[in-house]
Amino acid sequence: NQITTVFPTSISVDSATISGNASIGGTLGVTGVSTLSDNIVFDASSKGVHLGVTSATASNLLDDFEEGTFDLTVSDATSGGNTGSVTQSNKYTKIGDTVILQLNLVNITTTGLTGATNLYLQGSPFTPASDSYGSGSVTANLINVEASCFSFNIFINAGQSYLSFNQSLDDAGSGTTHVNKFNNGNADAFATVIFKV
Repeated sequence: NQITTVFPTSISVDSATISGNASIGGTLGVTGVSTLSDNIVFDASSKGVHLGVTSATASNLLDDFEEGTFDLTVSDATSGGNTGSVTQSNKYTKIGDTVILQLNLVNITTTGLTGATNLYLQGSPFTPASDSYGSGSVTANLINVEASCFSFNIFINAGQSYLSFNQSLDDAGSGTTHVNKFNNGNADAFATVIFKV
């Protein structure tokens, strides 16, 4: 059956193919197979789809999805500061309140940065929630770590928009990697970071 009319209250059909524009003013219940030939667009940004349930439960509502690319700024400060450069191709995906950052940083250049300070990556496209701390393992090239380092990660603090390279040290806590530990113009880092917003 093909639906081309505006329904003010409700309608239930066994099978429907919608190939044009359809405006439903009430409730549309489809018990068979439904085929849409175009994208679904809601009339408000807060609307979404309740997945896996037959009633509107908040825990099953998917009301946000976004993906794109972004650039980070190599710096010796959490904001402002001196800046370096890097060849990069970074991507993000946001599903509900979960953000996934994929970082591809090649030839990290630290010329002009203060060597004994921490190296930061400014410009995360999203900021973690106050109770969320994002972290992800790093595949690194030509980055010098401490002898007692047993885990090398990229880290983003709750409520902040910058990332840093964190070293977990044997029986000595953890620390942020300094600028002078990166082989200037040659260091690379590849990582995936996940956090809540």
